[in-house]
Amino acid sequence: MWWHGVLHHAEREPAGQVTVYLDVSGSMSPWLPVLLEALTESAALVPWPLFGFSTEVHPVTRSELASSRFRSTGGTHIASVARHLAESRVGRAVVITDGDVQEIPSALADRLRRAKPRVRVGLLDGCSGSFCAQMEWPVARVPALDEPGR
Repeated sequence: MWWHGVLHHAEREPAGQVTVYLDVSGSMSPWLPVLLEALTESAALVPWPLFGFSTEVHPVTRSELASSRFRSTGGTHIASVARHLAESRVGRAVVITDGDVQEIPSALADRLRRAKPRVRVGLLDGCSGSFCAQMEWPVARVPALDEPGR
């Protein structure tokens, strides 16, 4: 017996592009060449310019990152990233930092929770990342570049 009907195939939808927020404070300089290579290899998923942050968020092009010519105000304030995420209505983001940053102010954290961006965080060199717990953002930890086995 033959069945006549419509067959539906579940297809995977492309995940889409991811907005990258990269800590560009002075302590990140050893990491920047490694990260530039990884981000360049992921060009199909990472729209350029990406966003560099220290105490402010600014666009960073591939050539600016490669030549270390980008704006950095010193320090690392995750609140600047949180504000940018909320104001820009970013849907998916990756935050990469090596700094222990302050907590996100509660009003801003509430605003960001309502916006519901999907955020993943790469913590470098043993950063505590307490701000990740505050926002319930998943974390990937990466050891220092000079550790054995790297």
